[in-house]
Amino acid sequence: MLQDQLLKKQSEPALIPISGARPSSKFGNRIDPFSGELGFHASVDFIPHTGTDVIAAASGVVLADQFHPQYGNVTDPGNGLSTRYGHASVLAAKAGDIV
Repeated sequence: MLQDQLLKKQSEPALIPISGARPSSKFGNRIDPFSGELGFHASVDFIPHTGTDVIAAASGVVLADQFHPQYGNVTDPGNGLSTRYGHASVLAAKAGDIV
């Protein structure tokens, strides 16, 4: 039971994935940049410089590493949340990797 609790805690995002980065778009209601209308943004976005290392904000097993037409190169760490690391210039983690 303690091991399960530890694994669950480690899979909860607790780190900012980009060192020194500030959010460019916060979680919650905002004006959608595509429609211009109020909409719910269910994520936090960061804008790093090209080539900046990105780390996993939580532990997990990578479910996918692929190109997405809206997000570019995407890694999904599969920690039970819908977490995407998109617009990456290089994907270091591959499907099945433990992060």
